Amino acid sequence: MSNILFDLSGKIDQQTVDALSLVKSIADSLSIPFFVVVMHKYEEAGNFDRLYNSEQDLLQEEKFDTRHASIRLLGRDMAKIADAETLIVVRSILDSETREQSQYRLVRDMIKGSLSYDERFEAILVQAEKLKKGLSEVAGKP
Repeated sequence: MSNILFDLSGKIDQQTVDALSLVKSIADSLSIPFFVVVMHKYEEAGNFDRLYNSEQDLLQEEKFDTRHASIRLLGRDMAKIADAETLIVVRSILDSETREQSQYRLVRDMIKGSLSYDERFEAILVQAEKLKKGLSEVAGKP
């Protein structure tokens, strides 16, 4: 079973555009940053089977935490479809926003409106680091 809405050549069909627009609208209406929704739902977007069928290395490395494994998978997929200039920008943002002396603006923006700031901060920071790791696994080190 696969519900992948776009292939890794970068071709996106109308169904994908419509679905992403809907998810963005819902996320905006609930004051949830769109990217958090994408990260948290990536395993359900046809990628759960991928994790168990062809990406078992991720599952094992992430101790079968499917959310963390799917976020790394998202990073890998992003690296496969992004051009070199986009990768430089994304990696720069993730590198600067996940390093120890960062002001963590990205993480703070991703948890806006959350009642449990401290718990969410750590969880979202770990997820941003997983995304960066997945991106680097395909794009290589800077």
